[in-house]
Amino acid sequence: MAKQKKLNLIGVSNMSENQIAGSNKLHFNLSRLLLFVVAAMFGNASSAESNVGERFMEEIIVTAEKKETSIQSTPISITAIGEETIKKRGLKTMHDVQYLAPNVTFNQAGPTGYITVRGVGIEFTTIMAEPGVSLHADGVYKGGSMSSAAALFDLARIEVVRGPQGTLNGRNSTGGSVNIYSRLPGDEASFEVGFLAGDYDRTRFELSGDIPVSDNFKVRLAGARDEREGYIKNTFLDIDEDGQDYTVLKATAVWTPSDDLELIFRADYYDSEATGPVYLFTSPVSGPCCDAFGGLVTAGPDPRRSTGEFPNIQDNDSEGYSLEVNYQFSDKISVRSITAASEQNLSGQRDIDGTSVPFFTNMRFEDMEEFSQEFTLLGSTGSLEWIVGLYYYNSESNHLGLFDIPALGERFKGLYGGIPSFSILGFTRLDGSNPDLLFLDDAIDEETESRAIYAQGTYSISDTLRATIGIRSTEDEKTFYQSSTDNLFSGDICTRQKSVEDWRETTGKIGIDADLSNGWLLYGSVSTGYRSGGFDYGSCFDPFDPESLTSYEVGLKMDLSDTLRVNVGAFVYDYEDYQARLFTPLGTETLNAEGADIQGLEVEFNWLATENFRLSGSASYLNSEFKGFSAQDPMAPENGFVDLEGNSLLRAPDLQASLTAAYDIQLEAGLLTLQVEHSYLDEQHHSLWNTSVGLEPSRTMTNARVFFEPAAFENLTISGFVHNASDDEYHPMVINSGLVGGTTTSYGPPRTYGIEFRYAR
Repeated sequence: MAKQKKLNLIGVSNMSENQIAGSNKLHFNLSRLLLFVVAAMFGNASSAESNVGERFMEEIIVTAEKKETSIQSTPISITAIGEETIKKRGLKTMHDVQYLAPNVTFNQAGPTGYITVRGVGIEFTTIMAEPGVSLHADGVYKGGSMSSAAALFDLARIEVVRGPQGTLNGRNSTGGSVNIYSRLPGDEASFEVGFLAGDYDRTRFELSGDIPVSDNFKVRLAGARDEREGYIKNTFLDIDEDGQDYTVLKATAVWTPSDDLELIFRADYYDSEATGPVYLFTSPVSGPCCDAFGGLVTAGPDPRRSTGEFPNIQDNDSEGYSLEVNYQFSDKISVRSITAASEQNLSGQRDIDGTSVPFFTNMRFEDMEEFSQEFTLLGSTGSLEWIVGLYYYNSESNHLGLFDIPALGERFKGLYGGIPSFSILGFTRLDGSNPDLLFLDDAIDEETESRAIYAQGTYSISDTLRATIGIRSTEDEKTFYQSSTDNLFSGDICTRQKSVEDWRETTGKIGIDADLSNGWLLYGSVSTGYRSGGFDYGSCFDPFDPESLTSYEVGLKMDLSDTLRVNVGAFVYDYEDYQARLFTPLGTETLNAEGADIQGLEVEFNWLATENFRLSGSASYLNSEFKGFSAQDPMAPENGFVDLEGNSLLRAPDLQASLTAAYDIQLEAGLLTLQVEHSYLDEQHHSLWNTSVGLEPSRTMTNARVFFEPAAFENLTISGFVHNASDDEYHPMVINSGLVGGTTTSYGPPRTYGIEFRYAR
């Protein structure tokens, strides 16, 4: 009997990816192979069953509000991505996730991941930077700028929550929260193995399994190794760059000594070695270094060619441990404790200008240790459901940045009166040396301590009408040390200078939701979020204030039929004290702008058009405008201070849309699924001044996938994929620097393809 398809996870918004590249000969041969397989399957279609099996929408359970609720009964803007979709879409990083949720973008500069939701994100690159969109893994807040750039693996679901999370989710979530949940061990022994081969010599191995040691003790182990060559050819050094090898290991143990008590221990390890990122110099302008350089840097690079004289290397690793304890006091009251500790490290060197002239090179070393403890008490009393919690977070971070500018040495010696060596000036590096080249060094140590208490209650006014009130009180304290020195501008700027600041803020939420007579959910809310202040390492003793955001939102969740689901939402933001980071001719500067006004509309849908044909997607509109705000553009200092009122926020495209179509063909030989993912992202600004040199143009992305589940091998799936099928050139990160004297750009992957085998039992 022909095999029938398993459950289809709808209730999930789908979209396209953007990764990978193409060796044309292998691409042609693989394409012919896939077409041959498809043709062979169609050859037997006449004798295949016409009925692929019943399809229905599965209700995904989410925990974004600290308790289990169905996605259609949760009165917030949330996109839930289930385990099946994670596999079918091949989601490996946040870069892939951005195409499945409206008004969400992901950009990356080196190890720093930029998650932006509705125009709210992160502007800082040091490891201790606090994002506006928080990342949580299995209920644990993952701080730092590197966490969101790590690989995703062995997940049960991903929840993308849009809007300020100023009550239940901490630490600081002015823009939203991305919550990822790992797979838990099952009750029966099982294992799954996967192998992927693609162009650019890509190989990927996965192995996972469940081990039920006893009736009340279960273990899950999972590991993956992913390797590929670089997308960029360095013609000066004759090497490939922008490649990556990484390893992910995860272990989970669940012990239930009694019906009322559950303990979950988790451990994870991630190690990545990359020959990138590669920055290409795209727009030289007037600036102190560029002027002194004599205009030797030219624009117009080939995004797949580099002439950098300094190899790009980036190694980072992380490990984390957590213990979750769940205890059920009674049918109506339970308590949860999550204790977690983690560590992440980075070492990297890069050619910032991307040219064969030794203009600007950088060595970067960072590490971060985190500890958090959260207690949550959940219960219900009559018509009231309530949550009360305590939260503590501590992190210790270190950053060392060493910048060398060898090419400008002789020119600056002339400015200093023709000195034979910089050692005459007496400037020393942070390591005590005094080399005969220009340098800028920064060393930063920062400790963050955060405490919060929160409570939220939902009262059922009637069987169909509910009201929610939540409040959170947060105290943050940061201790900041900085040492900076150079022989380019001012020598010892500061040596182990210390600054301590603390901030207190109360945030919360008021909401109401109602079940309509046709089963739809209508909701509205007013909520606030807060991100603590900090220190700008671009200049010593330069603290900036916290920022806050108030959201007014309404939404409607509709199951129009058993096969069609549509969710819509509209929002207005009042964004105050926006933390703006500027690249100045002497480095960076952070200041608090007056704020911004943001409005938007979002639509998500899932439609089982026929028994075999499924459509899903999303569309969003966003309008973001700075309030009164003026600053000097380091790319055009001759213009003086420019009024930025009305300019768009960074990485906030006006329009986004996605559409995924999947079609099942039941053949005598097995089940064949064809899937196409298409998405559109409007232009994005990477410059507060909204100039052309900081503009990322609009783009479309198309991915195609073929899945075959042979009837003769019940647990085997064979799939082929093409990412960025049209081989579009796009640059997800643009950096304008007055110090470098121009614009450097990091390009995304070209077209890539591959074939994958998965076996599970």
